[in-house]
This record gives sequence, C-alpha cells and structure tokens, in this order.
Amino acid sequence: MREQEDTYYTTVDYIDCYHSSVEHLHQPVDDSLIDNYCRQKMVAWCYKVVEFVKSRRVYVNVTFHLLDRYLSSEHTHVVNALINRREYQLVIMTSLYIIIKMNEPSKMSIQLLVDSSCGGYADTEFKTMELRILDALDWRLCGPIAPDFCEYFWSLIEFPEKIPAFDLLQELTTYQLEIALNSHVFLGCKPSTLAVAAVLNSILKVPADQMSMEDIEVVLLSIAKATRIDVMSCEVETIQTEMLNCVDKWLDSESESSNSTDTTTPYSLFRMKSADLEKSAKNEDEASQDISTLSGDHDEEESLKGIDVDETDEIESHSPTCVSQLMESIDDSLLKVSTLSRIEKEESSDREQLEI
Repeated sequence: MREQEDTYYTTVDYIDCYHSSVEHLHQPVDDSLIDNYCRQKMVAWCYKVVEFVKSRRVYVNVTFHLLDRYLSSEHTHVVNALINRREYQLVIMTSLYIIIKMNEPSKMSIQLLVDSSCGGYADTEFKTMELRILDALDWRLCGPIAPDFCEYFWSLIEFPEKIPAFDLLQELTTYQLEIALNSHVFLGCKPSTLAVAAVLNSILKVPADQMSMEDIEVVLLSIAKATRIDVMSCEVETIQTEMLNCVDKWLDSESESSNSTDTTTPYSLFRMKSADLEKSAKNEDEASQDISTLSGDHDEEESLKGIDVDETDEIESHSPTCVSQLMESIDDSLLKVSTLSRIEKEESSDREQLEI
C-alpha cells in the first residue's frame, strides 16, 4: 500500500498550483474558477447522496481520491474542470457514480444523477466524463486511501483485553478524516501520513480514564513497527496541526446548529479547548480545598469519596507532552529492535559459514 501511494496514486494541490499560475493562462479570471468553497459544497452533496441510497460513507473518501488524482493528472480535459465549476461538479458526480457502481451497482444509475442535477446534465455527459476519468487514471481505481490505512492499523493492534475507548478512538479518527476532505491543504499528502496524524490527534482527545498510557503505547508501537512510519517526524506533526485547525474551523461553523450535550461524541471532544480543561482542573482543585477546609484533615478522605468526579474525568484528556515522551521511547524501542534483528542476522550468517 505504501509503495502504491508513492507511485500511481499520487496527488498535488491543484487548486493552489492553478491559482498561483492563473495569470499565465489564456482564460478569464472570474467566479467560475474552482476554490475550496466548491470542494466543501460537493463534499456535503456527496454525503447526502450516499445517505439517500443507503451506501457507505467511505465511498465519499474514494470519490474525492479519484477526483484529486484526475485533476492532478496531465489529461487534456483537466483544465476545463479547473476553470469551470459546472465541469468540476460533473467530474465529482461521475466519480461518485463510478465508485458506487463498482461496489454496489444496484444502488445508483446514471438516471439518478440526471434527476439529481435537475436536468443540468444529460446522461451522455456522464458517460463521456466516465471514459475521460478512466483514461486519465489508466483504469487504476482502487488506490489506498487514509481510511484503508486506519483499518490496517486497527487490525494490527492486539490489546490484552478490549479497552473502553477503542471504538471511540476509531470514531474520532474517522471524524477527522471526513472533515479533512473539505480542505485542499491535504492534497499531496500521503494517505498513510494522514492516517497516522488522525490517530495521534484522536489519542490526545480520548478521555484519560478510558485509555491508559500502556494502551497508547500498544497502539503507537503496533503502527510504527508494521509501517516503519516515523510518528515523530515534522511532516506528521505539521499535518496534525493542519488537521486540528481544519476541525476547529469546521466546528466553529457547525456550533450554532448543534445542540448535543453528550460529552463523549467526537464533536464534543474536539470542542473542548485546552482552556476548558484548565478551567475544569482549577474548579476541581478549588472544590477539594473547600472540602478540606470544612471537613478537616481527618475526614478529608471520606469527604472526597462522596464527590462525583465523572464529569471532570470525561473531559480530562492525555497530555501532549506525555504522549510525545512516549513516542520518543517507542522510537528508541524500534531502534533496539532493529539493532537486535541485525545482530541476529549476522550471527546466523556466521553459523552458516562455520557449518560450511
């Protein structure tokens, strides 16, 4: 999978590249040019379609992977989609049709696309665009995407027993990757790196009472050993920051329409800023001091037993510093494993020579 993402399935930030060089093209610069807003609107439309036909949400990730690869290619018709929003929309609608037709052909037809466009496109346009996409991608439609790497990561992890936060960890990771689709800044990033960054961000958001440092070590060590991805690299750290910024912007735009009171949902966990955590810790300390003053030192322990700490525990997450130190120790462990493996190979080679 990692070899594939380095060869046939690469992408570039075509929006940024095109906007930087648009003055050199013989095309008028107007509102018809695509931008990040167009991408956001089409991501939302695709999710509505997959929900309507009762298909899998991950097909939207695959759809935009096809789109990004097509617009990153050197096909002669690519420029039309970059300067014409109608053409851009046609590429996305056709890409979604291709993916669903491959996996669940009974759930979508070209006529459904024609009807959903309110007559804006004819069936011949979808058929022509389908052939263009297949030709540009050389019929390579099943490249690895970030959710694929996450599924691979989860299958590698072997906990002594099922941890309470494992399902939440998966949900937080998926939540980030879905929101990241709305931004073009991740174009050009490797899907494996995106997946690792999403997992690391999710670990920092999981409540501390649901996932111990030992559990975190199992997750990180399993991923690092199997993939040889440097979880401490500057590239991963940069993508982590960009992804959190993207999530923050998304949550700010969605905050007015959300009335959720569940503190264990991805939305609620990502809404909790560091200031909220510090305020919660401060309030907990003040409450402990008040109880100590009223009850005396002798009764302090009994008084604390009566305090309901579930609410503060739910929003207490792992310290980034602790996780960073853990990742450094994991890097040291991997180095030791690599050294021992090399020594074993040398000893084995020596034994073979002596036998000869």
